Order: sequence, then C-alpha cells, then structure tokens
Amino acid sequence: MATDIPIPDLKRLAGHIAERLDVLAQCESPVYIADILESVLSVIKNVDTGGKRARENFKQILKTEFIYAAAAVLKNKTKWEIPENTRNLDSDIICTYICEVFLKSHLLGNSFPMMRPREVKQMPEPVFDKVLFAEQRARQLEVIRTSKYIFAIAPYYTDDIPFSLRRFLSEDKLYTSYNRYYTAIHIPVRNITQNDALRFANGLKQILSLQSGVSWEIIDMMDRIEENYDKKALPLLFSPFPAQVERTQAIAARLDQFERLLGDTVLDPFYYCLTRMAKGEEDLKYIYIAFRQSFGGIFNSFENFRLLPALWMSRDAENMSDRMNAYISAMEDRRREILSIRQGKPEEEFSRKMVVCLIDLENCLEKHLEQFKPVSESIEACTAKLQEQPSFFNRLMKTNDKLNRQIDVLQKQSAAIHNEAYIEMNTLLYRHREVVSVHNRKADYAEKGKEQIALFPRGLNGITKLPAAVLLPERPYHFDMKEVLHIFSWIPR
Repeated sequence: MATDIPIPDLKRLAGHIAERLDVLAQCESPVYIADILESVLSVIKNVDTGGKRARENFKQILKTEFIYAAAAVLKNKTKWEIPENTRNLDSDIICTYICEVFLKSHLLGNSFPMMRPREVKQMPEPVFDKVLFAEQRARQLEVIRTSKYIFAIAPYYTDDIPFSLRRFLSEDKLYTSYNRYYTAIHIPVRNITQNDALRFANGLKQILSLQSGVSWEIIDMMDRIEENYDKKALPLLFSPFPAQVERTQAIAARLDQFERLLGDTVLDPFYYCLTRMAKGEEDLKYIYIAFRQSFGGIFNSFENFRLLPALWMSRDAENMSDRMNAYISAMEDRRREILSIRQGKPEEEFSRKMVVCLIDLENCLEKHLEQFKPVSESIEACTAKLQEQPSFFNRLMKTNDKLNRQIDVLQKQSAAIHNEAYIEMNTLLYRHREVVSVHNRKADYAEKGKEQIALFPRGLNGITKLPAAVLLPERPYHFDMKEVLHIFSWIPR
C-alpha cells in the first residue's frame, strides 16, 4: 500500500495504516476492533488535501484499500471475544455487521443501499410487512439487508461515523429500568423461527430513536414524496428511448425531464415540509432523516438507470449522477444549518455566500484574461508574419528565426498566466468549500483518465434544485479562460 504513493506524508500514513492492519489481525475484542477501524477511517477522512487533485485521489485510494484489507482480515478471523449482551450477538453477526454494513457504507457512501418502507411492506413474513413496516415508518429506522441478516438500526443524526460499530455494540440500561435499550437489532434473512420473529418484534420496541411526537401529517407527506417519485419519475427513467432520436439527444432530453420531475415530486415538497409544516426541532429532524433515506434510494435507482446499455459512457448521465451525489453530501454537511431553516433568513444568507464565491472566481479569471490579452495579440501578430511570404531582406536578417524565438517566449508567458489562473481558481474553490464542492471522477475519455468538476448549489437555500456542474480544466497551462468565465457567469445567483 505504501510503496505506490509518491506523496511523502500520505506514504507515511499508508505505512502506519498497514501497521494497524497487523494489530487488527491479532485483536479479538469487537470493542477494540471498533476503535481501530473507526480511528483509521477518521484519520483518513481528516487528511487535508488542500484542494489538490493528486492528494484527493491518493486519499481515496488509501480509504478503499484499507476497507478491502480490513474486511479480508476480519473474514479470516477465527478468535473473537464476544462481549456480554442480551441480543444473542455472536462472531458471525458481528463480522457481518462490520463488513456488510459499517465498512460497506464507508466504501459506497451515498450509493449504500437501504430498504425503504415499501420494500419492507412487500416482504411476506408478518414480522416485516406489519411490525417492522409500522416501526420504520413512524421512527425512520434504517433497515439494511445483508447476505445473512436484516438489521434494524436507529437513525443516525449527529454521528460523524455512520453505522458506528461502537454504537452497534452498545446496550444501555436507563435509570429505574430493567430493560436494555439498543441502537440496532438483527433477524436472520432465511429460515425465520417463531422465536426469532418474537424476539425481533420485542427488540424493535427497545431501539432508541425518534419518538412518535411527529405529526402524522408530516409522516404522510414524507411518504407521499417517495410514492410520487415512484409513480412519476421512476417510470420515466426506465421507459424505452424513442427510436427516431439520436442517442445523445434522447438521453439529454430524458435527463431534463427527470430533473424537472425530481424538483416537482421531491425537492420542492421537501423544502415545503421544512419551512411550512415543521413546528419544532423533532419535526425538523424527522423530515431531514426521512428525506436523507428517501433520496438515498432515489440515487440508487438512478445508478441502476445508468447501467442500461444505452447509457454506456454517457457524460450527461455521469454529470447527473455527480450532481445528485453532491446534493446528498451537501445536505449531510449542512444538516445543522438546514435544521435551523425556520430561523432568520437562511435563503438570503446562503445566496450571499454563493454570490461572493462566483464574484471571486469571475474576478480571478477577468484579471488573468486582462494579463493574457496583450500576450495573445502578440502571438497572433507574430504568427501572421510567419505565414507571410518572406522577402529577400527578411531571409537575409533571419526574421523568421527571430519570430519563432519571440513566439516561444510569448507562449511561455501564456502558459505562466494560465497556470497562475488555474492555481488561483482552485484555491478560491477550496476557500469557498462551504458552498461549492469539487469532485474527482474516473473518465476513460479524458486524457489523464480522470476529470475534476465543481458543483455549485442552486435553488432556495441550495435545496430546491440540484447543483450546477462545471467541468474544470484538465491541463493548467492551457485552457480557455473565456469559456470557463462564461460558464461561471451563467450559474444562477
């Protein structure tokens, strides 16, 4: 892992992570295993990339390789010290949770699949379609199906580590109570006995989560958001493309329709719930968690759409995926701000931050365009002279050689100006990371096999529309500053 990374501090970190994997292989306590996994992932998450593409790429490589290596170590582990518990947790259940819930959720991020209430409702066993369905709908439990077990988990809100292993292992006893309270329980996927179902149903009542003080109007509204998406937007995605329309045009038209329906059926109602229906903090938390879970399912449905043969290497579909992914991440990063949306004038404050960001970027490019203008004009003038038929005196004075040397000097000046503009632009994007995010993605059609895009929030408080995506220049020494400036100027304020 360490030898493949050319950046010194990340290479040292990779060496330390390899040492932690050796410790993990020897560790038998699930609590200590939780400490090792969560601490390593936290350290990787907090690596400062400074907005540099190479550091971001290797940071992601570190995370991915650690997750795969840790899962391999744990699956081969034969000795476990199972802590005392009242849920019949054993090494198989704990290992399944670690590998297929905790580590997989960190690997897939927003693509991590969770069961939605409609999927639970379709399961034949009464403990699912009646008991679990009712509890999940009222309390927004996270329901995750793995290869062997179904886990019902209390929704995380302020937890920096989703599906925390420590949280899963904890069992609390409230004051003056003999009952244990959990953050997660499990049931086998297959061969469910009556005792399994009874224990699971009782365990659901002991999960600490949002209580039922949320109004049924809000619960019904959040259900309708998901139902409307399933009835209107989802069928549109998977309907056949028109045969008489060229593939790229058909995909672009389909994505435009989908985005409009997504706003009408999901984003606008979400904003309405936050600003008009919520009466207090408990309502806001419920709305936020319900939306986060629903949008995760929506994102997964779009990723399935991208697997269709017609979507192979579609840049438009990839851009839409990046925009949806950035939207979910922005909701996570801004959750405290979103949950105080009813206080003050958040739309105006957020709009002001966006305007400042875009003005800074435009000023940066305009400044460097002003510097580049005389250099560009000189290059054009010298090139035009080179193309003229040389006279006798020009050949005698070797004028063309002088012009070529002059063009070389001017091109170096041009490259320096573009490089300065590129560095300053990326520095500004990093400085304004509170509102704009920059993503790296694989792109087989790009020269270096990778692309970098900046995503700018749109809509009321960055909620009612998906962000705008701007493809950033691949080469710092030569890019069209006018074109990038034009794109920035078109982003809504």
